Amino acid sequence: MRKTLIALMFATALPTIAMAAPPPPPEVARMLTDLPCTWIAMTAALAHVWTAALAQWDRWVSWT
Repeated sequence: MRKTLIALMFATALPTIAMAAPPPPPEVARMLTDLPCTWIAMTAALAHVWTAALAQWDRWVSWT
């Protein structure tokens, strides 16, 4: 459960970190938007984190 909570805290902090970072140079920004695989992989990773978190939550709730 500790790993799940750490993963959730990290996933929650990502938008804040992204907003605080300086914008990438135009050629890098163009390259990132041309790679839909990057966005698909990020979405899949977040879905995995949320699924794991919900599974942990179900286990915790069933104990109470």
